[in-house]
Amino acid sequence: MEILPALDSPRVSSKIDAVVSSSRLLATFDRTYYKKNMVSVIIVQFNGGELTRDAVTTFRASNRGDYEIILIDNSSTRREEVSLIRDLGCTIIENEENLGFGRACNQGANVAKGDLLFFLNNDTRTLQDVIHPIELYFSMHPECGVLGVRLLNADGTEQCSTGEFPSILSELKTKYAAGRLNVDKAGPVDWVTGAALIVPKTLFVQIGGFDEQLFMYFEDAELCKRVWNAGFEVHVTPECEIVHLGAVGNADNKLPHIQLEYRKSQLRYYMKHTSVLQQLLLRCYLLLKFGWRWLFGTAEQRVVAKLILPILFV
Repeated sequence: MEILPALDSPRVSSKIDAVVSSSRLLATFDRTYYKKNMVSVIIVQFNGGELTRDAVTTFRASNRGDYEIILIDNSSTRREEVSLIRDLGCTIIENEENLGFGRACNQGANVAKGDLLFFLNNDTRTLQDVIHPIELYFSMHPECGVLGVRLLNADGTEQCSTGEFPSILSELKTKYAAGRLNVDKAGPVDWVTGAALIVPKTLFVQIGGFDEQLFMYFEDAELCKRVWNAGFEVHVTPECEIVHLGAVGNADNKLPHIQLEYRKSQLRYYMKHTSVLQQLLLRCYLLLKFGWRWLFGTAEQRVVAKLILPILFV
């Protein structure tokens, strides 16, 4: 297996030793992945077999090197969705129930053989070599525990790929202003989206993987928060660009059970990583918002409010 020349230079080697041995790091992980180029690409699908096929074929057409692709089907409602991915030559895990995004990703990580785990949405298109830049970035930045990429819409415009850690203020900024930042240069950010997230497997295992209590939403920010807490950094690089189709106008986000899962994950994140005051403010805000909709909203809004109001008192 060929090793990138930069990895053996005295400057890079001393930088790796200095960072890994630093007393400020509360977690340590095996540095041997810096000298390997095995990447495990992990893709979760719930329906959308055609999307998954396109994600796999475009990734393969654009990338060379030592990698594997692991597909997890989260109990798609149409069985033909699984048949669409059987001939792709990937490792396939079929779940008998929808376990949620984070838990399914952890399943993929458990069987992964790679040194780097590359969590990739099934509604993505990879149109350039990303494996080599990712390997090179980790080799030059041993302080980096998670790496994200620049995400693009189908028309080539930039998506929001990063954000500030969730709080009352940051979520207001995200909703009404530019709370998520565009990727202009490589470097540290609070968190990166799970649509394309890369993490060393040893670190992922040491911090416990994705929180399986988060069925969907907030799992990427929550993972990144624990990476920072462990003494490592979360970075993003514009050198890697991936098209992400699902971020534009996803009507499923308005379905009542999807809104319920969003609020459950939001409350759990705040419980784990914010102050008691922040948690109280969030619950008060949600109580006012959905209480008003229960009393004066449309029939559709009342259905959602009826689902969400009870979880505010748990």
